[in-house]
Amino acid sequence: MNLSDLRRLVSILLLGLSVIAFASAALADSLDVPLQKKVVDFGLSENNLPGRQSLRVKLYCFFYPNFMIKEYDNEGEKGAEWVAIVPIQKGTAPSCARTHASGERIFKWPEWTGYFKGVKGNLVFLNDPDGTDGAIPFTIYDFRTATRFLGTPLTTQACPLKNLLVRPSTT
Repeated sequence: MNLSDLRRLVSILLLGLSVIAFASAALADSLDVPLQKKVVDFGLSENNLPGRQSLRVKLYCFFYPNFMIKEYDNEGEKGAEWVAIVPIQKGTAPSCARTHASGERIFKWPEWTGYFKGVKGNLVFLNDPDGTDGAIPFTIYDFRTATRFLGTPLTTQACPLKNLLVRPSTT
């Protein structure tokens, strides 16, 4: 097998895995509901305009059966500063803290920028902070296999998965 054939095979496999990930998500009516949600407020963001105090720095934690998602967001900036997937060890949920524990999978710039969108089973959906021409670039991460699927833009108007693009409630 030459290099060209090998590249083609790898491309086909990645495409197939992406289709499988989308198919499993498309069958669902919505994303999994977190078992618990926490928000830690770290105070005012330096991004507030003079005379305004509405933007905050917050850590959002979403607890699921096998892992916790942490999203650290300095409001007023495009995209969260980072998103981390934290495994749940021996049935004990990790604390909702800005510090990182061993075993966390951290997504941050320049590797990625955007927001946590939700979970379906072991699939974690992340999307870019904005899109082009009504489309939103995204990433799917399989927690179980530690596989990252790079997606392509989803058009929100005609997307069968548009309910996946709604940010989980933080209340």
